[in-house]
Amino acid sequence: MRNSTSGVRGLRPSFGKIQQGFVMRIALKLLALTGILFALNAYSRTPVVLQEKKLEKIRETYTLRTDDHPQYVFVHADGSACCTAPPQKPMYLVNLLARGPQTLIFSEELNALFRKKFVLEIDDVSVIESGEKHFFVVKIAPPVDERDSFPHCIDGEPEEKAYLLAVSGTRVDIVHTNMQGCDTAYESLILGRPLGYEVAHVGEPVEFLRLRNGEVLHLIKPVE
Repeated sequence: MRNSTSGVRGLRPSFGKIQQGFVMRIALKLLALTGILFALNAYSRTPVVLQEKKLEKIRETYTLRTDDHPQYVFVHADGSACCTAPPQKPMYLVNLLARGPQTLIFSEELNALFRKKFVLEIDDVSVIESGEKHFFVVKIAPPVDERDSFPHCIDGEPEEKAYLLAVSGTRVDIVHTNMQGCDTAYESLILGRPLGYEVAHVGEPVEFLRLRNGEVLHLIKPVE
């Protein structure tokens, strides 16, 4: 089963748009590097645990999946939903479908994006389980009040980026930072074999991020 989550939003952009896109990619990568520098702080952070009774109340506010796949959402330490505005307190990930007390998952890289007012959205249908890890895509839109300063695609809409995340226990890693853009689109291969993600870039071979036993194999898809 193929799940097409994003189409390429235009033909090859102009040189000016390429420059703007390059600047946005660099900015996002710098934010990711900033998160790495604060990794020790994340690991030394006091764990936040939500009890099952609190988790049950959170589940009541969502439409839950019925296919037994994990379902992650952004929450604050008290379980309140995140984020309609740049949070003034840390944001965490939690798997709604896991039962029992849960230690919330903290990511300095994702919190850095929230603090910069980027709008993050988890693509629920991109979730793939491999080994002991859960993989899924997080879409990243420009800050609402800064949309005009970011590169725009040929359809006139601001460029949106996307990261591929891997969650294992309370650890979250960013394993790919260019899943989506004006000239880039991803497709989730969520059923059958092999599992993974195809990432198409205009004018370039299609990347195949194959998942096997919790590892990501970066391959180039043969031309059919």
